[in-house]
Amino acid sequence: MADENQFDFEPPSAETVARRALILAAISYRGFVDLVTDDPKIPQRIATTTASLTRLGLDADMTPWEKDVLKTNLGALTPRDRINSSWVSEGLVVLAWALQKSELPAFDDQCDPHQVALSIGFTTPDGLALLQNPRLRADSELQEFGEFIYNVHWRLRDFSVSGRAYNFRSLATRARGEPILRFGLQLSEDDIATGGQSLSRAEPNARQNLTSITQERHRASSWLLGLGSSDFYEASTDT
Repeated sequence: MADENQFDFEPPSAETVARRALILAAISYRGFVDLVTDDPKIPQRIATTTASLTRLGLDADMTPWEKDVLKTNLGALTPRDRINSSWVSEGLVVLAWALQKSELPAFDDQCDPHQVALSIGFTTPDGLALLQNPRLRADSELQEFGEFIYNVHWRLRDFSVSGRAYNFRSLATRARGEPILRFGLQLSEDDIATGGQSLSRAEPNARQNLTSITQERHRASSWLLGLGSSDFYEASTDT
């Protein structure tokens, strides 16, 4: 991982993180409700959400893709856009944690998007409160999570290529020189475990789900640390 004092762009301020978190909450919500076409309240909620973002001046921070997602008619998102917008919830939970509004789920547990959105005041007056007085966790906490998620992502990619067993306990101990069971990490046979099984024994679907969670959280962590690009979606997920 890059030295903690080096970054590719100035890490975002607490206000910038808060603004991005509210936008991600809207995008995540839009993805999850796209196929809920039998609830007449959903289109109005989407319209209200979009209007709230504009009222708070957050539309200026949105990417063209995000604007397209929000203006697309309910049920008309492409499968890729529906999946991608839903998965940003895993980046959102990292930002909510960084803003001291939510705890992180275990490393292999998907977050509860609704609860995470509520934690930052999405679609409530608390959203404005978040923008007025955002506070980030200490740099050391953000860097600690960044190193953790980097190492987990590296191991998942390594396994996808080699399929080999690996002593992740040894790697993590060398990297930190301290206990490694952080952020809900579980080990089996000295390797990362998901669903109670080491990577080499875990079900393919469990490994794929963990990889998707890790990819999104790694991106969010890199953006918080100023790695890759100031464009949230282009932040580094290199390993």
